[in-house]
Amino acid sequence: MQVKDVEKLTDLSTKAIRLYEEKGLIEVARNPVNDYRDYSEENVRQLRLIKLLRYFEFSLAEITDLLALPEEDLQSALREKKRGINQQAEELTDKVDLLDQVVKEMGKKEDWLEEAQESIAFVESGEFQDFKQDLEDALLPSIWMTLLQTLSLSGPILWLFIRIQEGRQENLFLLAVVSLLATAWITLLWRDYLVTWWKHRDKVVSPEES
Repeated sequence: MQVKDVEKLTDLSTKAIRLYEEKGLIEVARNPVNDYRDYSEENVRQLRLIKLLRYFEFSLAEITDLLALPEEDLQSALREKKRGINQQAEELTDKVDLLDQVVKEMGKKEDWLEEAQESIAFVESGEFQDFKQDLEDALLPSIWMTLLQTLSLSGPILWLFIRIQEGRQENLFLLAVVSLLATAWITLLWRDYLVTWWKHRDKVVSPEES
């Protein structure tokens, strides 16, 4: 296919496509009849991947190495990049909080500049970073606590099945209602666990990745 077709498929300019070709990121075959560039579907896939990696601020040198990796290793590299971006986001959040503090105190306190300097020193200190890490660790979900709560809530459900199996009808309706509520509670419990785990999953590094 021609470069104009590749432009439409990748949303890249001809200039960018040529640059990636010059840097050796893609190899484009030539049409044997007219010697024009003949872009393949694989070239399109590579260019889409390059565009994605550039969006995540990988350098061209890094992308050259990443393109040669199998998908599993590429996935690991993206996870590592995510950790770096998360770290940058946390640092920006700290700066925004400090800016809010400075803006509020500028017209109220004479020593606002001194306090701002002390705040910066504290934010950059190891003590503050350790405190943040401890706080993040405390937010990580506990599988054992979730299982324990699930077992505790499963009591009415088990009793309901036992009553039905034994053919006992007394208070069956009430037990069914309680069991339904317990099921809903367990569902919400595991939903919260999975949502929290997903948000913080990169905080728990497996031995293979460390």
